[in-house]
Amino acid sequence: MVNPTVSQVSSSSELGDHALPNPGELVLARPISADASVYDWMWYAWDEAQLEAERAYEAWSLDGTRDGYAVYRAAQDRADAGQDALACCAAASTTPGASVNER
Repeated sequence: MVNPTVSQVSSSSELGDHALPNPGELVLARPISADASVYDWMWYAWDEAQLEAERAYEAWSLDGTRDGYAVYRAAQDRADAGQDALACCAAASTTPGASVNER
């Protein structure tokens, strides 16, 4: 059984208009260093969501049911949201004075 890593991750409020999205509570299936940046946490969350979406797509491809499609779309929506958060994080990190390493 996998013991998920649960952590509260906060974005910096000092970034103004380029503030990172507040990721809230992230539950990860694999361990990550406590010294990891906000970007690292978000990347791991996206990576896990993308893997889940790929597996759900494969399952739906095999069974072709409505329920299988709904599971796949929900997983893909989570992965898409994670990708959007990563893009926002990357944009914020290129803003002068911004830091994505704050937790």
